[in-house]
Amino acid sequence: MAIIPVLRNSMFIKGQVFNTLGVPTEDMVEWGIELLTLGYDSPNLRILAGLTDLNDRWEVTDYVNKTLKDFNISELTGKDAVIAYTSVILKEFLTRKISQERMLRQIEQLYLSWDYLKEIMDFYLLWNAKYDLSYGDVQYYWPDATRDNINRIIKEQAEMWLKNYS
Repeated sequence: MAIIPVLRNSMFIKGQVFNTLGVPTEDMVEWGIELLTLGYDSPNLRILAGLTDLNDRWEVTDYVNKTLKDFNISELTGKDAVIAYTSVILKEFLTRKISQERMLRQIEQLYLSWDYLKEIMDFYLLWNAKYDLSYGDVQYYWPDATRDNINRIIKEQAEMWLKNYS
């Protein structure tokens, strides 16, 4: 398997950032299952996908790292990890794999836990604007955003962000 196509695969980006971002073990095992269904295979990947003790973070993380090594993929850290994972989240949103609410919530959590990284601040602001508009007609986070146009604005910002950071 060639390394270049694998690196571009958003499924591998997830694995590259799991340790850095503290992703739940359930998501790590789900990632292994998804990779198998996409046709990737290795002994460590099979073990990861079959793990049932999700409380043993060390074991799950160990098999994630071994799987990455099987495919010659290095772990991403710091700002690179946050940017890469944000790209994955936005692509999943735009392809309707995850909801708008889940996308905004995940990026909002990244923003708060990664020292208010300015590259993803717009999604934090959009999360708050959307939240305020779900309870009233006024929000102070995004200029000119209303109940009628907030969903369009969020989609446009996701598309624009991917053009700038992917």
